[in-house]
Amino acid sequence: MNKKIIISLSVIAAVAAIAIGGTIAYFSDTETSTGNTFTAGEIDLTVDNTSYRSNNAGGMVRQDGTTWDLRDLSGELFFNFTDLKPGDLGEDTVSLHVNSNDAWLCATIDITANNDVTCTEPEMADDGTCNEPDQDLIDGDLAQALNFIFWADDGDNVLETGETVLTQGPASSVLNGVTYALADSAHNVWTGQFGPMSAGQTRYIGKAWCFGQISEQRVNQGEQTGPDVRGAGVACNGASVNNAAQSDNLMGNITFYAEQARNNSGFLCSNVRTKTLILDNKNPQNWTRINDTMIGTLTYETSGPTFKGKFEATGLTNGASYSLIYYADQQTRFTNWGGDNPGAVIATFISTGGNDSISINTELGMDLPAASDWNASLPANYCLTPDFYNVCQGAKIWLVPTSDYDSTGKKLTAWNPTTYLFETDLIIYSDTNN
Repeated sequence: MNKKIIISLSVIAAVAAIAIGGTIAYFSDTETSTGNTFTAGEIDLTVDNTSYRSNNAGGMVRQDGTTWDLRDLSGELFFNFTDLKPGDLGEDTVSLHVNSNDAWLCATIDITANNDVTCTEPEMADDGTCNEPDQDLIDGDLAQALNFIFWADDGDNVLETGETVLTQGPASSVLNGVTYALADSAHNVWTGQFGPMSAGQTRYIGKAWCFGQISEQRVNQGEQTGPDVRGAGVACNGASVNNAAQSDNLMGNITFYAEQARNNSGFLCSNVRTKTLILDNKNPQNWTRINDTMIGTLTYETSGPTFKGKFEATGLTNGASYSLIYYADQQTRFTNWGGDNPGAVIATFISTGGNDSISINTELGMDLPAASDWNASLPANYCLTPDFYNVCQGAKIWLVPTSDYDSTGKKLTAWNPTTYLFETDLIIYSDTNN
């Protein structure tokens, strides 16, 4: 959840005193306006969810584990389903509430794992590469076999006639690092035009999934009963699913983003995917900045088939070769400073000694952080002391002299930290090709 600050101005009134002179006394009057105040408004996005799954008889049953009431999200899951069988169907509808002020609204979905967990004998018959290792562990088949439909719902968890389908297809496409404009300056999925979500308004997004081929089976408008009474408005056929997805697991993140609409008329959700990272020259004893003139800025897209962006730096050594790298940590990072494999070279350039600026478009072949990076694990919590980063688990990006880095072994071969630029936060990047 994101909160954007809005300034509201209360009326400030004051009446100047008027004085008329005399020889003995002065007429006077004083008026005072007290308690003049500026108050910052707020954008508070809250979410609830109602979830159903098909049972053995083909009916839809409410799922308490993925159903919750209105709240700020803190570990809640829209999807948490195990032991899937071809033909299984699920539906849930999320309601979105923006309090106090009109807001633009976007949704971003990222696949974080699509793994072959084990390779059973029947799975190997349909997936001959099941046993082959994959660099970033995104090698399963469930994302290709699990299909989705998303639509603008009216709150009854049923796809009905007249409701707009937002997207549909396999999880490998519709969930893979995609940002959807729910309400921005170009499009509003509920009105069919454009414009923000109004303060105090409630809007609904329906989501149906099928382990197999999903199709529309719309229900007529009019009733407000849910899918347990009249079906979800979609059908699921698992006949096309073979054994390749046996034991595979699929994981992902769903993010809703709200931003103030007032004084922000040109907002587009397509710009949400771009983020900025500052790189500082730090003292490795206490990790505070030691050189204010040596600094870098990485502007990057958080998802895509290649890692795209721009890197700018000042204060580097004229004529020296530098490499912007992904530095993957080991748990023993304080004694083993070389880093772990896979790391990666993102870009290499020769500094001009002034204002360096390079464009980046690199095929990494993996997400950042990679699954084997210790910083991707829960024990690596960089939101706590001494770092207090905004991203708790993620990837480190450094700038180092090219001569200090082995691009084949993907590790540092020397340790000259006073010449490096270090991350000031961790980043997350989703490679949509993997």
